Amino acid sequence: MQLLTLWHVHQPDYRAAGPSRAPVFSQPWAYLHATKDYSDMAAHLERHPSVAATFNFSSTLLEQLEAYTEQFAKGVPNDPLLQALARAEPGPRDEAQRRYLGDQCFRIKRETMVRRFAPYAALEARTGAAFEGDDAAFGKLPPAYFDDLVTWYHLAWCGEALHREDPVVRRLVAKGERFSLEDRLALFEVVRYTVSGVLPRYRALADRAQIELSLSPHAHPLAPLLIDFSVASQITPGVTLPTAERYPGGLERVQWHIDRARAVFRRCFGREAEGTWPPEAAVSEAVVDQLGDNGFRWLACDEMTVRRSLGDADEPLNTSWWHWGEPKNPAIITRSKAASEFLSFEYSRYAPRDAAVHLLDGVRAIAARHASVGAPPVVMISLDGENAWEHYDANAWDFFEAWYTALDEATDIQTVTPSAWLAAPSTPAPSRLQKLLPGTWIGGDFSMWIGDAARNRGWDALVQLKQAFDAALPRLDAAQREQAAVALGRCEGSDWLWWMGFDEPREAVLTFDRAYKRGLAEAYEAIGTPAPPMEADFSRVGYAVTAPVSTLELATAMARAMGMQITVEVPEGTLQWGDQPTSPAIDEFLERQEAAGWLFHVPAIDVGGAQAAFFKYAEIRIALEKSNVRFFEGRALLATKGIEPGILVVGVDRAAAQRLVDRFRMGVALFAERGQASSLLSFVR
Repeated sequence: MQLLTLWHVHQPDYRAAGPSRAPVFSQPWAYLHATKDYSDMAAHLERHPSVAATFNFSSTLLEQLEAYTEQFAKGVPNDPLLQALARAEPGPRDEAQRRYLGDQCFRIKRETMVRRFAPYAALEARTGAAFEGDDAAFGKLPPAYFDDLVTWYHLAWCGEALHREDPVVRRLVAKGERFSLEDRLALFEVVRYTVSGVLPRYRALADRAQIELSLSPHAHPLAPLLIDFSVASQITPGVTLPTAERYPGGLERVQWHIDRARAVFRRCFGREAEGTWPPEAAVSEAVVDQLGDNGFRWLACDEMTVRRSLGDADEPLNTSWWHWGEPKNPAIITRSKAASEFLSFEYSRYAPRDAAVHLLDGVRAIAARHASVGAPPVVMISLDGENAWEHYDANAWDFFEAWYTALDEATDIQTVTPSAWLAAPSTPAPSRLQKLLPGTWIGGDFSMWIGDAARNRGWDALVQLKQAFDAALPRLDAAQREQAAVALGRCEGSDWLWWMGFDEPREAVLTFDRAYKRGLAEAYEAIGTPAPPMEADFSRVGYAVTAPVSTLELATAMARAMGMQITVEVPEGTLQWGDQPTSPAIDEFLERQEAAGWLFHVPAIDVGGAQAAFFKYAEIRIALEKSNVRFFEGRALLATKGIEPGILVVGVDRAAAQRLVDRFRMGVALFAERGQASSLLSFVR
């Protein structure tokens, strides 16, 4: 069998105009992920040259890595966190920097990245009330505390290869506290050469044909929605759409993002990209046609998109290799949702070797199913190349070592890249799709980017900006047009809309909210047009239930939840149970997990009066992903309305279950402790 792994690496454009108009990095995530994740992902492959993989870069990330490299060559980049690390004087320069460091240096996965190091955990313990609004406690923290804090933050963000091999990192970890200016400057140098070396390392891996490099359109736009808002209603009938019928000139704007991404890609890697992971795996027939017009040979998308296109979202696919439309259009490779998401959400809880064995057994089973019907035994795993590893011990180092060693030793698995698979003489023609429904990687729909009041307000503001942009173009010269197009493109990225539906963590949500508003303001400035008044906050932060919930609405929702039959895929197999007095299948699973109880929620079961306050399925899933709560995706057969997706949370008692119900404003959820009958919970009480 053939195994394709595609790692998608992306960061939105965090550059903002500073006081002197020179770009300033408003957030440090591009260089932090480069120091930890992009460097480690390259190191894994450098240690295992027989393992092939694909890396898909967004060009906003590539541009930021270029900018950091250029600024490092001149001194200290225009990034407030790096400036604090390299600051000559001890401690923060003022109260604002104290607050900034106190907030930023605990924006981190504490369980695996802080508490791994006793001195860093001691700094966390010292904060106490200081970062919970106690100004007196905050003022008592000495300058040396902040020098140690910014040093440990960067040490924690060093990749595991640096922790094991770099003498400076090893020395500072051993020292533990009272870091001097010389210590901080030495660590700054480690960050400098690691970040500056990322793109040359990936180019070298591509030059020796161990990896394939692919791209996403420039600012990570939701191409199907830019072209046509109505694709959302094809998947979610009745969804509320923005005020405008469509985004003005969307097809041309998607082409701009493709053209700019290809230019940046050529500059960074000296080659053309043959394939693409469309932003958010969002595809539609119009998008595939446009990619075909641009000569792309392959694209990757989620298997749910193809399942729905075939007419049965629950039926497993018998191949990963598809084609839709004209011959010029790219081949479509579907990722295995189960294998990819066990990597993202589940294997961090396993012993590394056990996780590797389970993963390879799983892809072998998928390949065998394909082969049993005469389809090519090829399986794709695809996910973010940066966000999952913070949930693992040691940045997933031991897991990758076990996995890649197992691949080295496997005689029945060949790792390949999509273009190599396409070019192989033995590769058969892909299966034909008669139609291609729109879809994305999460839930198969567009609910994370459109369809609620918060996100629709964001789209309305973007449409208004585009109309002003079109009106201003005739009076702009070529240089001004390019500057304006870049500023507009930044606002067209998917990341800003993604965060608008959340309300926690509050500061993270508002950070993206402010960045979106700042981007809009800079785009208006670029076209020389005064910016209109903007929303205080585009996001739902602060929004709550605004309409009463009637007894009838609540009773109706509860009636829909009663009698449901639940199916959930877990690593050990498939669980199926109902709301009987006891459910042996789930009880046995809980016992193996040493878990107290379970909660199952179907977001489609809502109560109309409070609908605006509810969290969507995808929002709950993403919020749980960022917590320490263990969950699985599933589905429920309802007595009144067919099959609906649901989420199973395990390891909760009644109090914890009720907190989740309240947190996500669940109209109705089914809860049971191990060995007990299930009961209904609601945030309406």
